[in-house]
Amino acid sequence: CKTTVVAQTNPSIHFDPTLLEGDFSRISVDPELARLVASLDDPSFAAREEAEAAILVRRAPLSSMLAVLSREDLTAEQRQRLVGVVSEQVERIPRGALGIRMDTAREVGQGVVVSGFVEGMPAAHVLEPGDRIVAIDDAPTPTTTQLIGAVQRRLPGEVVRLRVHRAGAPDPMELDVVLGSVEQLEQDANDPLARQNPVLAERTAFIAELERSFGPPTITLLAGT
Repeated sequence: CKTTVVAQTNPSIHFDPTLLEGDFSRISVDPELARLVASLDDPSFAAREEAEAAILVRRAPLSSMLAVLSREDLTAEQRQRLVGVVSEQVERIPRGALGIRMDTAREVGQGVVVSGFVEGMPAAHVLEPGDRIVAIDDAPTPTTTQLIGAVQRRLPGEVVRLRVHRAGAPDPMELDVVLGSVEQLEQDANDPLARQNPVLAERTAFIAELERSFGPPTITLLAGT
């Protein structure tokens, strides 16, 4: 059984907690981004501030931003401003949500049992109470923590394929669901598990490692500029 849905256009930035381990030497940088980075070293403080704001709004892929940060010819201010931009980008990346309530009492490490839904969230149109979610996009989700993490690492509007065991169905079902947003869960006060944020710890660790690698996002401003 398969339900097909249409997803919205995704934001450009995706977060991968292992991204800092990659090789950025072969990643090409968009010329406009390169121009804005050069402006971070402009003699005018106002021009530097304007360039930083423009880079943040541009929402370049994190791999491109890290490729720029890896350059050895950056000034201290360019590097520190870019660290600040990347940190803010990572913090702002939206997190996906199914909008389900989970029956932890029936969790035995073999999938997550759906006990109900958050009103207005997309899963209610596809799943049913009692469904047991055992995988997302072929990645096993045997526990609540693993399911929440797998969902929140994706963006609102993305389509995920759930493998579900449903009472009365002889075989597992493959169901497509468009993810909602974690922010929508704040409207639901009945299920604290639905608002867990396991990926936030990953993002905090990523930013800490970013600052260890490239320096903290603090700058000494040049007087009189």
